[in-house]
Amino acid sequence: MAAPGKHVLTYWPIRGLGAPCRIAFTLAGLPFDDAHPDRAVFFGPNPMREANPMLNLPCVTLPNGRIIVQSGAIFRYIARLGNLYGASDEDRCRVDEVLEHLVDLNREKSVMTYDKENHASHKADFLTKSIPYYFGTLEGFIAKNGTSFAAANELTIADVVLYEHSSAVLALFGEDALAAYPLVMRTVLAVKNHPKLAAYHTQAAATPFNGFAGAWGAMKI
Repeated sequence: MAAPGKHVLTYWPIRGLGAPCRIAFTLAGLPFDDAHPDRAVFFGPNPMREANPMLNLPCVTLPNGRIIVQSGAIFRYIARLGNLYGASDEDRCRVDEVLEHLVDLNREKSVMTYDKENHASHKADFLTKSIPYYFGTLEGFIAKNGTSFAAANELTIADVVLYEHSSAVLALFGEDALAAYPLVMRTVLAVKNHPKLAAYHTQAAATPFNGFAGAWGAMKI
């Protein structure tokens, strides 16, 4: 069980889907422990499955012992708790639209990352097809809605998740990879330069993006 008043984020020692949770907790000022499980214990007869039979990573243990799983559910939980879900129902609809858009982006990014045998061809396709589509349409979405950030006129969980995916793209393809999308980059820089995140960014710079099976940015085992 989490310490009184504290959440526990359980995830591998990589950025991946855990990074937006860490950023959101930090922005919201919510204390949390960052736990990294032993693989043999996690995939063995893990008592955490008694708390949630759908156990997967990332997961968050609430102060009352309840365990929530699935990154989208966790993102929204932290957003609701930490005032990162917009100021209106319309904001929250846009936040959800952007989050689901980024789920689709991440699906293609994951194939590129973990299909080592075909990584080169996936990487070429991602550069010429996925980046223009996902970031181009998001650029148009922001412009159409006239918001200061990706989904609202205040920072939301959508910006946090967008920042992490954009950071991975920039790390792999170079700092100019998203230069054609200034509204996207405006959000990315807002998260990158947020004063509450200075210590987090220092730590994240030394944290691999991907698991040990990744074709790039992989953790060591």
